[in-house]
Amino acid sequence: MHTPAELFGSRDEALGAADERWLPLVGQRGWLVIACDIRIFERPHEYEAYLKAKVAVFLLPGESKVEERKGLIACNLSAMCSEASQLRSGVWRLTAHGLDPYEAPAAKKKRARRPKTIGCGSYRETLQLDLLPREGSQWQR
Repeated sequence: MHTPAELFGSRDEALGAADERWLPLVGQRGWLVIACDIRIFERPHEYEAYLKAKVAVFLLPGESKVEERKGLIACNLSAMCSEASQLRSGVWRLTAHGLDPYEAPAAKKKRARRPKTIGCGSYRETLQLDLLPREGSQWQR
């Protein structure tokens, strides 16, 4: 286990460090994050910092007590190690029933800004439309 003070040299230096500053350091070291601050995924600039850092984040309930947090980490530790060992980023909530994948509100907003594909009814038809060559492309005959 590592602490923010380890990243910055002291607890005082670590206090108030911007997510955009510490997340890349965690990602470079290949560490995972156990946090309670779910707001990081609500603010677009912090969410972008998370995406760039490519870290696995495990969220504890924000209002939980220390004993509850220790229990959640203990019962999820094997699953957390499994996810983190796959060297992929992601966000999961720690629950008494296991890991619960979490989709960040900022991710939903980001996805909503993409142009929508106009479908013809079914998912399969939408996929087929996406695969057709676009007008003026080198693949059009």
